[in-house]
Amino acid sequence: MIDMKLNKEFFFNWLLIMVGVSLPFPDYSLVSKFIIGLSIFWLFFYNPLEEKKRIIKSNLSRFLTISSLYLLLLIGTIYTSERINIISELILKLPFVILPLIIFSVSIKKELFWLIYKYFSYAVLVTSMSALLKAIFFRYYGLGNYFYYHEFSIFLNKHSTYYALFLVLSIIYFAVHWIDDNKNTSKIIHTCIYILFLLYMLYVISNRISFIALSIGILILAFWKLRTKTKLVYTVLVIGFTVFMFNTSHLKNRFFPSYLQAQKLNEFELRKAHWKSVIETIRHNNIFFGTGTEGNRDYLYDRYKKNNYKIAYIHKYNAHNQFLEFTLDYGLFGSLIFLFFLFYIFFIFIKNKDKLAITILIVFLIFMMTESILERQSGIIIFTLFISLLMNRRKEK
Repeated sequence: MIDMKLNKEFFFNWLLIMVGVSLPFPDYSLVSKFIIGLSIFWLFFYNPLEEKKRIIKSNLSRFLTISSLYLLLLIGTIYTSERINIISELILKLPFVILPLIIFSVSIKKELFWLIYKYFSYAVLVTSMSALLKAIFFRYYGLGNYFYYHEFSIFLNKHSTYYALFLVLSIIYFAVHWIDDNKNTSKIIHTCIYILFLLYMLYVISNRISFIALSIGILILAFWKLRTKTKLVYTVLVIGFTVFMFNTSHLKNRFFPSYLQAQKLNEFELRKAHWKSVIETIRHNNIFFGTGTEGNRDYLYDRYKKNNYKIAYIHKYNAHNQFLEFTLDYGLFGSLIFLFFLFYIFFIFIKNKDKLAITILIVFLIFMMTESILERQSGIIIFTLFISLLMNRRKEK
């Protein structure tokens, strides 16, 4: 009986780990398959229904917090101006309900989060190395230069911003262990190699917000983990590194020239035109409730065109800011729900004195300033998985 229980726990943990591991891999369907497998095993073979009810009752506020974003989605379907893509949107964002429902209805040991974080970070290493080798092969045989921003993401089969988020989270994982294992020379050397390689990958992808998020994350770790005498040194080094990276030619010229020429705007003007268009659309729509789930955005695309943001008009860009994204769809009502959602998560992490959780949440928030992270599968799953696990683990000492 004990062996059966242990086997069930092992298999459940393995499936949950594989959800994290499969995220960085190019095949988008892989993570979906593991979530489906995890859901079936949890529903029919893991802990009894009564135990699930008892545990989730004790975690009800946490579960409702994470799943509130899906509830907002459902409310938005009632008054949306468009109904064509509602079903696909409801399926895409199911992890907002499925993952917290599973995680908050079982007893999870604190060590499981570290295992998931560990294997996720190594999966990022593997997929990064694979993509780099492909880019080197193409460059060597004169098949094209793919060491550019979006072009490199072809080999990753991931949007560059989302993969940059994966890289930042992985670097933070290895940085924590580099500090903790500072007496083990062998581990320090290996960890340094991993960090340097992942930093190079971040340089190749050239996502600027990722360097800001990484720098702030590392500074939080430094003030958390290091002694007072070394904190100032680390602060100077991190700030110096960030300034240096922002002034490298690779980050300054991360687009092919044809990309910017087609827009007749420089990169700063592009961002300004983007957010100006979004804010003008918010004012035009119902300010209190927006246009609803998957609401019509023709007015936004028209504003892109009028504000000279040609690429955004052609490719129908979203808001590229998670806070503005919620306001577009759900108005002030949705943005207040989202802010309360974030406030409650922060409250839990501060209450638990969980500095790592606070660091990871801040990294997510920084990325949300320039990307609508919760609008794609990669962002939805990594956010929901990590935040749910961190909210469910025991108090961090």
